[in-house]
Amino acid sequence: MVTRITACLFFLFLASALMAQDRNANSYIQQGLADHQQQNYDGFLENFRKAYELRPQSPAIRYNLACGMALNQKNDSALMLLESLAEQGIDFNAANDNDFKALHNDERFQSIIAKAAQNASAVTSSQLAFTIPEKDLVLEGITYDKIGGDFYLGSMRKNEIIRIDRSGKTSVFKKPGEDSLLSVVGMQVDPLRRIIWVCSNVDPAMETYRKDQQIRGYVFRFDLEKGMLLGKYEPKDGYEHSFNDLTVITSTGDVFVTDNLGGGMFKIDYKNGNMEEFLPSGTFVGPNGITVTPDEKYLFVSSYGEGVYKVDLKTREYAMLTEPKGLSLAGIDGLYSYKGDLLAVQNGFNPERIVRFKLNKTMDSVTGADVIERNSPLLASPTTGVVVDNSFYYIGINGFSNMDRAAWQMKPDSEQVNLTVLKAAL
Repeated sequence: MVTRITACLFFLFLASALMAQDRNANSYIQQGLADHQQQNYDGFLENFRKAYELRPQSPAIRYNLACGMALNQKNDSALMLLESLAEQGIDFNAANDNDFKALHNDERFQSIIAKAAQNASAVTSSQLAFTIPEKDLVLEGITYDKIGGDFYLGSMRKNEIIRIDRSGKTSVFKKPGEDSLLSVVGMQVDPLRRIIWVCSNVDPAMETYRKDQQIRGYVFRFDLEKGMLLGKYEPKDGYEHSFNDLTVITSTGDVFVTDNLGGGMFKIDYKNGNMEEFLPSGTFVGPNGITVTPDEKYLFVSSYGEGVYKVDLKTREYAMLTEPKGLSLAGIDGLYSYKGDLLAVQNGFNPERIVRFKLNKTMDSVTGADVIERNSPLLASPTTGVVVDNSFYYIGINGFSNMDRAAWQMKPDSEQVNLTVLKAAL
């Protein structure tokens, strides 16, 4: 059952996203977990069956539903659900989950477990681009200025932005807390207008975080040459928001931002400076990465708890990309359009991986996937990336492994590892 799978953070992350964004699914999930704790396995099964009806794409719900089936002696149904997860490339810890104790000696169960274990085989095609000397930054966002040739990386922990030049030399672009900067997540350079846009929120990962702080989300606009603050944006609706990522429309300068907490999307109009709701709260389940097609007609948005949506910028209509059997687009953080395909940092997947998803000509369906990096010693909580020419630069080790996330404190220096940016040829 999900709350006891500490080795499989994938299910923990996706369950959290679902509970944060889908109130109906949330109520069934919470009641189901309570039923499981009280050993009311009939109630556990019924609640996760209802959650599955609402969110069938969610691997987290499917896994828990399989648990419920096994606990109620519905073994064939449990095995079918586990097999669907294994076919999607997921490695899970069912062999050590007591919910499946009655199946441990079942040949079909053992075959599924073996298949899931194969999903953890290593794929390594990236190389080290940069090593970041500060181990306590907890990196999330990365962007690139194609005119100046500099990379910019944002720190969730230190509330700062660092710059890395062509030679690999590191300098500070925005000092910790400068201009009231908070935890830094998604960023993007608008090279034509010499601007860097930054998502920044109150977050428990911040070194300066106080428990009495209200969750607030902002988007900052800085002059790329001088570092000057040009604008700070937040919704005027009075609700809590946490902005995860953004994308810039090159022709207009407008910016679209995902609201991870509210489950909607906002637009910043470059000309008049207004920030308005573009898609309402609850549209997505933990929206993360966002990217625009080259013709600027559509957006792709990662709905972390379920998959990827295609959004029509003109009509605001949206639909989830269809997935072939054996593929899942859940658990995607960074998301990038590249030559008719999508590059994804799938850190909610177990094992974590970097993937190129192939799209059909109408870009409404996934036809296949090429894994770029998986279960590699170079990966530890990869987050976001940026396409530079025909290479993909991405944060490989972001520093979450250097942190005790229960207490939101850094581990002793002897237990910390270097932070890295990796490069993969496309």
